[in-house]
Amino acid sequence: MGDGAATDYLHLDSNPLVAKMMAKLGGAGEKVLYTLKVVKVNKRGKSQTRALLITEKALYNLLPTDYSKCKRRIPIESITAITTSKASDEFVIHVPDEYDYRFVSDKRDEIVNVLQKLHKSITKKKLKKDVVELKQLGELTITKDKAKLIDRDELQRQKRKAAEERHDSDDEEHKDTKGAVEAITVKGASVEKVSVESFDLLKVLGRGSFGKVMQVRKKDNGKIYAMKILKKGMLIARDQVEHTRAERKILEALQHPFLMGLRFAFQSPTKLYLVMDFYKGGELFTHLRNKKRFKEEEARIFVAEVGAGLGHLHSCNFIYRDLKPENILSKDGCILSLNQR
Repeated sequence: MGDGAATDYLHLDSNPLVAKMMAKLGGAGEKVLYTLKVVKVNKRGKSQTRALLITEKALYNLLPTDYSKCKRRIPIESITAITTSKASDEFVIHVPDEYDYRFVSDKRDEIVNVLQKLHKSITKKKLKKDVVELKQLGELTITKDKAKLIDRDELQRQKRKAAEERHDSDDEEHKDTKGAVEAITVKGASVEKVSVESFDLLKVLGRGSFGKVMQVRKKDNGKIYAMKILKKGMLIARDQVEHTRAERKILEALQHPFLMGLRFAFQSPTKLYLVMDFYKGGELFTHLRNKKRFKEEEARIFVAEVGAGLGHLHSCNFIYRDLKPENILSKDGCILSLNQR
């Protein structure tokens, strides 16, 4: 593997029963590169101990009490992406042709590294890794049962399209602008035609399972915004279309000094774009961690601003269910805003 990352922790390379099992499943002659006991999270959210075995060609899910019994073999090239949690050791291996696998391991990054190197050597393409804020990744996992409910032809078409899109580089956003449609300026009654070409793409602020968020500058006035770019193929494949429509509707309705506002919304043939306010001051959590404790006068201002924002949400019949310091952003000094995520 080049850096010694691959380790046979379970010592299965010389196990004759494992070799026989691999040969039976089409992996005759495969060399065991990496083995480890992990926790698999099933479709009901229950934890199950499993033995993970990785060869130069495939990933195997084995029973921990009998390594000769394999629950599933996944060719490395069938894996199109891996999603990891920023708040836990969970990760999801995405397999569009079948269904996903959700695991937990304190050696997650090591496992991801091994899979990325193998995928690169086999396909010559980078295996995309998405990092999300969610602690539990159930909603990002297409289980076997869920895959059955989706039209197979449509699912495969969208999955293949999404897999191809995942290998687009950040500087290729402009290739997808011909189909950009009219965007309504949410703040005010004016209507303005904008597309990706209307903005300078400055840098990536974060990535998720469905796309990324970029810092952008509007060319005509120099204003800085945060542009959320969502891939339609992934939204359809993960059954998130209605959720995304609701997100836009809510953002469009919430125009308030202490709430993150939606300024533009438009689309192209393969992507959706939500252009929102950009708050450069960082999260309240970061300021609290640095200061250890706020002065009473500061805390009063923060509470008043958050309360005003929540009050507006309630007046619009919306409930904010994820209130925490990480989701309160600073704009200028003590001016705060709730992040609508």
